[in-house]
Amino acid sequence: TTPWLQSSSVWADHPKTLEMQADDDVRILKSVLSELQKEAGGYSKLWLCGRSQGACLATLLAVAGVGPTVAGAFSIAATALPQLQDIPAGEIYSVPTQKKLSALRLGFYSGEEDQQFTHKRPGDEGGTFPLLKQTLTSFSGVNFWLKQGAGHNNIGPSNQYGGDAFKVLFAFVQEQDPATAGVPGVAAWGSASKAASATPGLVELTYPMPGFQASTDRDPALPGTVEVTVLSSSPPGEFGAKGTVVFLHGAGGSAQDYSDLWTRGGIDVPSGYTITFVQSPRG
Repeated sequence: TTPWLQSSSVWADHPKTLEMQADDDVRILKSVLSELQKEAGGYSKLWLCGRSQGACLATLLAVAGVGPTVAGAFSIAATALPQLQDIPAGEIYSVPTQKKLSALRLGFYSGEEDQQFTHKRPGDEGGTFPLLKQTLTSFSGVNFWLKQGAGHNNIGPSNQYGGDAFKVLFAFVQEQDPATAGVPGVAAWGSASKAASATPGLVELTYPMPGFQASTDRDPALPGTVEVTVLSSSPPGEFGAKGTVVFLHGAGGSAQDYSDLWTRGGIDVPSGYTITFVQSPRG
């Protein structure tokens, strides 16, 4: 596997490593997004999405990592990283503008039994949803959904559990109700368009970063020369006019997992959209 960060089981014991790895990942991903937005038609067409560690980074990028306002973020099984809870001063992060506070759409989707990050269920006091809600209290467009009976791993998307989570994701992207996306057991916390035919195979895009200097060599370490692989449903020059979803995988997976799911027809991308899967460069 190629995780973005060290295991969440050691975050409390090694907070500085977590901070430095997240900083490096954000710097890398900002560079990748700078390239992808050219294909997508601007930052306003980008949707930053992910699962687990990837979801944590997607939220951080959308809120404080990328200066321009992206279309939104949809995070599956996520929590708030330290840099999201207290945005650091410096060149990596920026405090959200008033425009971003009012325009950015943020969606969170977790299994109701997921206790991965806080040892509490997402919707309970001390869980990830109250933490995220408190952290993002200044934003006007923050929404949460739970999947009944699901935990951290079996909410998907994955080869084992299928692509239902993408149905929920694309409902949110299209401003539809994820609770009516055709996935059983999904409900809003506190209270579908027909997809286009999938094109065979994902296109591999490569973004080298020859001058990148890592902040830490703690496992999982970055290679000496950083090169980021992106698997895309659209080739360069043909990204969807309605928007591009940038999806970051979780700690136990890789972008290839979603390539396999795509090949099996498990991902339905609505007409006019592109989905891209960014591979962590950590070995």
